[in-house]
Amino acid sequence: INAEYGTQRFVVLRMSDLSAAASSAASSAAPVEEKSAAAAAADVPLSAAPAAAADAAPATANDGVPETMLAARLHAPIDGSIREFTRGDLAQKLKLDRVPVPKPRAGQVLIKVAMSALLPMNMSELKAAYGKTTKDHEKGAVQCGSEGCGTVVGSGGGVLTWGLMGKRVAFFRYNAAWAEYACVGADQVMTLPSSVPFKSACAAFANPFTVLAFGEIAAAAKAKAIVHTAGASTLGIMLIKYMAKKGNKVIAVVRRDEQVVKCKEAGAAEALNSTSATFFEDLRAACEKHNAKVAFDAVAGELSGTVLAAMPDGSTMHVYGV
Repeated sequence: INAEYGTQRFVVLRMSDLSAAASSAASSAAPVEEKSAAAAAADVPLSAAPAAAADAAPATANDGVPETMLAARLHAPIDGSIREFTRGDLAQKLKLDRVPVPKPRAGQVLIKVAMSALLPMNMSELKAAYGKTTKDHEKGAVQCGSEGCGTVVGSGGGVLTWGLMGKRVAFFRYNAAWAEYACVGADQVMTLPSSVPFKSACAAFANPFTVLAFGEIAAAAKAKAIVHTAGASTLGIMLIKYMAKKGNKVIAVVRRDEQVVKCKEAGAAEALNSTSATFFEDLRAACEKHNAKVAFDAVAGELSGTVLAAMPDGSTMHVYGV
């Protein structure tokens, strides 16, 4: 992933630091300051964990896997827009709990998690709008996290699990990754070469596979140029580099001038600021120049209509992730 599409910028949760984070929370009596979601997201899930989570040392099973683990769990949906999340609200509702280590069933493996990523979908997960539904919170806390990587330390048996014991893997499973261990179907893991560090592989599913899907959709439409409204996102930069490698062009739509520079440096054919007074005319000219009739939109709302109106007749827009 890193070598081919450029460094992915994710907030990484180091699972080996969970116990230390919980312990430090116990000794800290200072009031927690309010922060925006962007400032709070990197450290709150771990540093604001309750002291009780680390009070009891985990018992160890006969096979070397402990009977309990630390897991970041949501005890109540967080209200408001993800841009309005505060450190205090996260500290009250997202807690570090000691829970039983899951037991793998047939076709599943148990992974000792080394790292997990904080993705946009996880921000929606904290609102109970992604993964498990709000109704699940009525039954108790819900575990969070969707992508991570680590080492397979257990198996429930089955053909798909053969050869996975001891292997370094990346995995995807909703409501599972922000914990010391994750139980995952063997068809939801990929083995990692020894040359790929965990930090580069902790988000190896959602964004890379989405980029590949966009490439297939564009190829099926015989499109040599596409428009992408989340141009400067991690996925957007990955898409620009991937499409360029395939000989295709991306017209990246962004919101700030510095993002225009970022996309151009990544190889975008065009990078346009949607807040510019000439945005519509510039986009229409770019679409005509590159014959861009396929768009991928992660913003929705008014921008979707503006972009589609600027594209040639017969164009198609695919809205995703909203």
